[in-house]
Amino acid sequence: MVDANGVSWSRIWCVYEMYVSVVGQRPGFTYDMYTTFEHTDQYGQKAFAVGITQGMVHVDKGYSQCKSRREAHFTIELIDRGVSFKGEDGDASVAADKVNILNEIGNPAIELNQTIHGVVSAAVLERVLKANRQERHIYLSAVRESSPPRELSVDLSDSDGDTQENVTALIDALAGCSEPSKCEQLTLLTKRATELPQSLCRLTGLTELNLRSCRSLVGLPDSITQMVALTDLCLSECPSLVSLPGSMNQMVALKWLSFSGCRSLVGAVKLLPDVVVNGNTQAHDPIRQTQVVLLQHLVNG
Repeated sequence: MVDANGVSWSRIWCVYEMYVSVVGQRPGFTYDMYTTFEHTDQYGQKAFAVGITQGMVHVDKGYSQCKSRREAHFTIELIDRGVSFKGEDGDASVAADKVNILNEIGNPAIELNQTIHGVVSAAVLERVLKANRQERHIYLSAVRESSPPRELSVDLSDSDGDTQENVTALIDALAGCSEPSKCEQLTLLTKRATELPQSLCRLTGLTELNLRSCRSLVGLPDSITQMVALTDLCLSECPSLVSLPGSMNQMVALKWLSFSGCRSLVGAVKLLPDVVVNGNTQAHDPIRQTQVVLLQHLVNG
C-alpha cells in the first residue's frame, strides 16, 4: 500500500521491506502497489482504491488494454514520486538503522530502484506520451533501465503525443533494456507514425503484436523476421500499408495474421494447393499451409 503522498517510498524501513519483497522475491512474485482513490472504474462502478500491478490481474481478463484503463486512475503526482524513487535516500528516525539497512542491501539497491521505476513508468507510458509531457523522457529512460513490462498497451491516436518521434522512442526504450525478451505482448495504436524502428527485432520474446488502426503505417521493418516467437500479428485497418518484408514467410511461429482493412494488400491474397517452406512441404498442415500462402502472396503481390 502506498499512502497518498508517497511517504512510504521515503522511509528506510519501508525501503527495506520493498528490497526483501522485490529484489529477493520468489519466482512468480510481483511488485504491485495500491493507494486509496475514489473514482468510477472502467465498468462504471464506484471504487475506492486503484492499483498498479507488475503484470495483468484477473479483472483485466487477459487484455493489456483493460490493464491500462484500470491503472489510468492512479494519480500522476504519485507516479512522479515513484519514478524518482531512490532507496538510498530513505529517512530513518535512528541514524544507525539507515546505515545497517543500506549495508544489508548493498549493490542491489540499484536493482530495487530500477524495478520500482520500471513498474510505475510502464503503467503511465500511454498517459505521459499522449500528453507529450516533457517528463516523458524520464519515463522512457526508466523503462530502458529496468525489465520491460510483460504486456503493454499504448494508444496514442488522436493525441498531441501521436508522433513518429514518440513511437520510435517507445520501441527503442523497450528494445534497449537489459532483458527485452521479457516483453511478450505489445499493442500500439498510432494514426501518424509511418514506420517502426529496426530495433523492434530485439523484442525476441514477443508473441503478440497488435498494430490495429495504425493508419499511416506504410510498412514493417525488415528486422521483424528476427522475432522468432511471434505467433499473432494484427495489421487490421492499416490502409496505408503497401508492403511487407520479403522474408516474412520465414517466420515459422506465426499462426495468426489479421489484415482486414488493408486495401493495398487484400487484393493480392490467393490460395494455392500447396507450398514449400524451408524445404519441407506443408500441405499436410492446412492451418500452416494457409498462413504461409497468405504471407507469400502478401509479400510478393
